[in-house]
Amino acid sequence: MPYASEFVTNSLGNSSRFLISSFSFFIFHFSSPWGLLALLSVPIILFLHFFRERRMIRKIGGLHLWEFASIKLPSGRRFDKLIKNLPLLFQLLAAILLSLLIAGLDIPQTGKTRHYTIILDDSLSMQAAKENSPVIKAKKLALDWADKKDRFTVIASGLEPRVIAGPFASSDELAAALDKWEPQSPRCELDKAVNLASKFVTGEEKILFITDDAIQAEPFDKILATCALGSPVSNSCISLADRVRIYPGKDKVFVSLQVFDDKEKEIAVSARIQNQIIFQEKVNLVPDKVHSLSFETDGVEETLEIFITDDDLSADNSVILPPVIIKPVYVNFSGFGDFSDYFKKALLSVPYTILVEEPDRAHLVFTTQKDFTSKNANLRIYLFPEAAEPENSALAQGRDIVFELANPLTENLSFDGVLWPYVPLQFTPVELPLISHQNQPLLFLESQKDILKTFHVNLLWDRTNIYRHPAWPTLVFSIVEECREVIPGLNRSSFRVGEDIALGVEPDPKRKKSFSLVKDKEPFAEYEEIPAVLSELNGGRYEIFQEKDLLLASFSVNFFSPDESNLMSLNSRKVDLTKLLPATLVQARRNMLLHYALLISILVFTGLSWVYHELYH
Repeated sequence: MPYASEFVTNSLGNSSRFLISSFSFFIFHFSSPWGLLALLSVPIILFLHFFRERRMIRKIGGLHLWEFASIKLPSGRRFDKLIKNLPLLFQLLAAILLSLLIAGLDIPQTGKTRHYTIILDDSLSMQAAKENSPVIKAKKLALDWADKKDRFTVIASGLEPRVIAGPFASSDELAAALDKWEPQSPRCELDKAVNLASKFVTGEEKILFITDDAIQAEPFDKILATCALGSPVSNSCISLADRVRIYPGKDKVFVSLQVFDDKEKEIAVSARIQNQIIFQEKVNLVPDKVHSLSFETDGVEETLEIFITDDDLSADNSVILPPVIIKPVYVNFSGFGDFSDYFKKALLSVPYTILVEEPDRAHLVFTTQKDFTSKNANLRIYLFPEAAEPENSALAQGRDIVFELANPLTENLSFDGVLWPYVPLQFTPVELPLISHQNQPLLFLESQKDILKTFHVNLLWDRTNIYRHPAWPTLVFSIVEECREVIPGLNRSSFRVGEDIALGVEPDPKRKKSFSLVKDKEPFAEYEEIPAVLSELNGGRYEIFQEKDLLLASFSVNFFSPDESNLMSLNSRKVDLTKLLPATLVQARRNMLLHYALLISILVFTGLSWVYHELYH
């Protein structure tokens, strides 16, 4: 039965409140779209009544055949007109009542009810101990305690809080939400959940917090009634795993393992490709230490699965590593004469960097040509001054150079001992210079068009010692990797649970804009436009398709959170739910008696209209 809950604060008398609310409700519904549309039936009925077909008058030869009929003249006043118009009256009444019914006329029935606000720990550790896990205990606790007449607002506290039941959900809606609830988050951000839950609390009542660890709730003891359902559990986990391409046809896999226990534990580590074991090893894990291992594989185009001996928390015992994504960066440099070797050596030291002679094919261009024009393939252009001896040149030394540390191009640079000869410039920068000296820009963004950026490098490259300094290959590496980031497509194939995933994929413009996200071979989400970022994805193997058959990207999401895998600190705390102070709400629900009375009245007036029409016409 539909309802709405609200707090009542006015002090008007019952009769005054009834008259005002009824009048307001009547006016409101006849001004609403459906009520106004239904009310148009009244003028339509009147129009059809006054313009209906009249009886035709015909002249006849005589009435002598009816001479035997007695003629009685009327005496006194008659109500023929009124009686003959009764069908019209009943039709109008039926139309008005039907309009009120369609518009939703209601005189709500009110009653007081209790409201509870609940926060559930949505972190993965709630699944520990499997058959006797805190999440199973939490569901049973809430369902056994929930009263049919009460209302509930339930918030799951993960990386970001989310309302999973309500606001003001019934006990049946609470049960349905708890049935679907599966904690998957790498941590519980309780402060965010408390901030959201406070919006549903109006008095001094406490919020019920159901968790597996009462310690995290201590800063909020004044506003939370904490019920902790955890207990210490031994657990081993894969705390990190990755694979890298070491050379064509060969990948190297790195795995980090941890155990959270009071004693050493032996586990088995296995890796498989297409259900075939390619690596297996027994490892003795020591508490408070990270054990690292690595192995190589030839299956560079295959998805790799790593798993360890199963225990009470399964989610951190397996990892999926799809094939490594290789995005080569094509680079062109020209105009540097004998100094070209310094560019070549630094560029070739960056993995998957390919030098090309044609600037049109390059993603990244280093040039001294002032009027260089960009082609479609170019994503980054770095303009150097031509070799010369400017009269007004100046010199900046390493300790006097200022870096923009918030930019990935320059955050790790140190130019101590570097000589940077430059030409003082007068300019209006697009943004803050990445490298500067006494308010003079040395490296800055000169122009930007879509994803293409053109940087100006204010360095007299034939008069500097930067090529013999460790900062030079670091700077070149940062430039290449920043360019690689903007090349369409994913930059990695494996992500952590809770990590935002920037897609950057380009769909086929010749196909329809219909995209689907598939998780573990099952449909997960549909899109009309590819989202720029995917967030809050649980662990699994994901694929993005266009029109369900064109694969645009594939990746995996794995659970890596050693803090959440540590179950040794879990504890319990009881709370007396019968003494939990609720909020008192005034619940307004639809008056079904009025609803049925309107419906019956419409049927009665419609029947009377038909009966009187047959009698008098």
